[in-house]
Amino acid sequence: MAARRKRQNPFQTAISGNVAYDVNTRGNVAYEPEREERTEQQRISDTGLQRAKNARRQPVELRKQQPVSLTAVAGFVLVAMLAVGVLTSYIQLNSVYAETITAQTELTELEDTYTKLAAEEEEVFDSETLLQAAEDAGLTEPSASQKVYIEFSSPDNTVVYTQQEQATGLRGCWQAVVSFFTGLGAYFS
Repeated sequence: MAARRKRQNPFQTAISGNVAYDVNTRGNVAYEPEREERTEQQRISDTGLQRAKNARRQPVELRKQQPVSLTAVAGFVLVAMLAVGVLTSYIQLNSVYAETITAQTELTELEDTYTKLAAEEEEVFDSETLLQAAEDAGLTEPSASQKVYIEFSSPDNTVVYTQQEQATGLRGCWQAVVSFFTGLGAYFS
């Protein structure tokens, strides 16, 4: 019976037999490090699972949906209108720039043509040759009796046309809006 008690008592420190040379023993029970490591890893994973469960259990507080502010909508519309205005002004600026370049090239071409024509005119119409041709045709300077001076003693008559009366109020605003969109349509067409 005593031998049975020794085997059943796990807290006994005495070692008997071949077990004395086995390092992995505790008393009469063999030590299994893998099991203890697994249980410790299981404990670590169990605490992690417990934390995850606790984290999942916490209710999430949702914020109530706020109504959209009218000033925010007006601000977004204003920003969009300003962006469209900036884009149209850049389009107009680029078209004016392109027209300016075209006009400058045309101006340089016309200046070149003018200098060529002026040189040709000087070759063709020499002043001495022109005077000689006029004398040959019988043309002379006008005499004093041929000169006539005109005097205007009475003032000139002028006619002033008045502009049409401009509409004011709601009708004037409507005419301005219509003329704006008409001009915008003419610009983009």
